[in-house]
Amino acid sequence: LIPVDYASHSAHVETIQGAIATALSGIRPRPADVPFFSTVEPGFSNTTALDADYWYRNLRQTVHFHTAIEQLTESGHTTYIETSAHPVLTYSIEETEGADTTTGTLRRNEGTLTRLLTSAAHLHTHGHTINWPIPPGNQATDLPTYPFQHQHYWINP
Repeated sequence: LIPVDYASHSAHVETIQGAIATALSGIRPRPADVPFFSTVEPGFSNTTALDADYWYRNLRQTVHFHTAIEQLTESGHTTYIETSAHPVLTYSIEETEGADTTTGTLRRNEGTLTRLLTSAAHLHTHGHTINWPIPPGNQATDLPTYPFQHQHYWINP
């Protein structure tokens, strides 16, 4: 594990460069199934180059987050989902012109399923199609149409 009692994105990170190189030396980056846009050097990155040196630079160098979001938005990406334990970047993204929809996946002190469903609903209300499958066994059943219908619908064993 890498200690975190230092200021990220500053010269303080230089003291742990060796620890980072050692901790990540066994990582063999592979091609990603989805495009990867870096905030280290804003632009789409070849994920096979995300080695220990890349992650050191990610911790040491200035984060070009706003530039990255602007470039993504200019290339047609307008929906952003922050995947984190609590949204800290969502508000910055919302300030970027052209970023139409932004949501997080989780939020501190909220149930995870409730939060995830709320985020999915937020996306849905902003025009995104969400696959809402009905779980097996929860199929709709026809019920009587009015209370004075004199047919019984008891389950007989």
